[in-house]
Amino acid sequence: MAAFGLPQGTDEEKAARDDAIQAATRGAIETPLRVMQVALESMEVTKAMMTVQSVNSAREKRRLIECNTMAPQNNGRGRQAAAAQPRGIGS
Repeated sequence: MAAFGLPQGTDEEKAARDDAIQAATRGAIETPLRVMQVALESMEVTKAMMTVQSVNSAREKRRLIECNTMAPQNNGRGRQAAAAQPRGIGS
């Protein structure tokens, strides 16, 4: 920081040096602070996405369970087993 190299002989020079040091310090802090703010925002978005994904996963799990509980009409043997069953007269 070049501000530390400024002259400090008079009161005006000391005040200018102090102002320059403060401005440089603020400038040095702004970038990491902004990075942290963006990281926090991304974590909030990620949390919201996880909540939606959890709801969707639970919904899909329910659908799979419903499909599996409805499937036993052919005793789990599928189409071939149903087609291979003999048909009665007039079927």
